[in-house]
Parts: sequence; C-alpha cells; structure tokens
Amino acid sequence: MPIERAWQILNESQKGLSGTETHARLSVTHYKGKTEIVAVTDEPIPGVPASRDGVVVMKLLRSAADAPDRGKVAIVGRNPEALWFDGYEDRVILDEAGLFGYERTAAHGPPAPARRVPTAARAEA
Repeated sequence: MPIERAWQILNESQKGLSGTETHARLSVTHYKGKTEIVAVTDEPIPGVPASRDGVVVMKLLRSAADAPDRGKVAIVGRNPEALWFDGYEDRVILDEAGLFGYERTAAHGPPAPARRVPTAARAEA
C-alpha cells in the first residue's frame, strides 16, 4: 500500500476520537531507525516548486546508532504511488534527518545477506 494512502487511512480513522486511541502513528522502518510519517499536505509551499502537489513530512523517531538525529525531519514532495523512501528520492526538499543520503551503504558496502533460521529451530526456541 502506498505510504500516503496508509497515512490517509490512519488520519481518517482517528477523526472524532480522543484520548489514547489518537496516539497511533504510521512509521516506516529505515536503516537509520523508525521513521514517522507526520503529515501529508495538499497545499504547496510558496516558492518551492517541488511542493506543487503538497508535501510529506517525515520524522526520525528512534535510532540507537544515530541518536543525535532523533527528532530530525525530512520534507519531500508528494508521490501518491511511493511504496518506500525510494519513491521520494527525486522530490527531497529538506533532509536534516539524512533519510535520503545513503552514506551508510556507500561507506559499509552492501548489507550482509539475511540469515535464515530453519523452521524447526524457530519452533524449538
């Protein structure tokens, strides 16, 4: 499901609610940590051409390795078809969180292949 559609569903589901039921967040896992989709707007930011269809605001929530970046944001132009961060790479307006700079991958090479645990071993654990 596209990120912006998931955010819209969550946002609509919370209308008219109060209390703890309004504390749900839409988060996407990024190598830097959990990232919240804070807002999706329909209005452009005056003077920012990449925002003509609105923007998506993302906030880095949790990041053990990159603790100094916690709470930093990224603002990207909307892409209703985007399923992942890659769908916004060509629309970055602000990236103080470093969500679209792939320095980690370049510095450390490709990720290690995932280890598969045999089904029997998982059942015994």
